[in-house]
Amino acid sequence: MKQDAWVSKMRRMIVAVSVLALLLVSAAPVSAAPKKLKPVRIKANAGWVETKVWLEVGQKLTIRATGRAITARLRDYPKSKSGPEGQTWNLNCGEYAVAPPPCAMDYAPYGALVGKIGNGAPFLIGASEVIIASRSGYLWLAVNDNLAYYKDNKGGYAVRFK
Repeated sequence: MKQDAWVSKMRRMIVAVSVLALLLVSAAPVSAAPKKLKPVRIKANAGWVETKVWLEVGQKLTIRATGRAITARLRDYPKSKSGPEGQTWNLNCGEYAVAPPPCAMDYAPYGALVGKIGNGAPFLIGASEVIIASRSGYLWLAVNDNLAYYKDNKGGYAVRFK
C-alpha cells in the first residue's frame, strides 16, 4: 500500500510539473520572424530618400548597394561616375572652393552612398556596411553630392537590407 501511495503521489507530481511546463511554454512570448525589408532604389538626383526602414537604438542592419551614379556632366567631369564607394580621383564633397558645403555628407567622396537615421549625423555606407543604430528613426539614404548640384546627377543605386 505504501508503494501504491508513493506511485500515485509521483504520478500527480509528474502531471502537475507537466501542466506547469505547458503553461510556461504557452505564456512565453513568441518572437516574431524578422520583417523582410524591401530593397530600395536611390536615384542619384534625389537627395535624401526615406527608405521606410525604421530602426531602434542598438538595432543591427546590413546594407548592401550596387549600381552606378554620375554626379556631374560627363563632358565637364569625365570621371564623375562611380559605384557606391564613391569617386576617388578628386577631392571629397565640400572641398572645392566653387562647390563649398553643404553636401549630403561633407568631406566624404562624391557619389558615395551615405545614410542617416532621422535627422541625425550622416555616415558613410559605400557598397556594404553593417550599422548599429545610435538612435531610433527612419533610415534615409543619399548619393553624396553638393546639395546645390543634384539636378545634373544620373543613375543611382539598388540597396538591399538584411
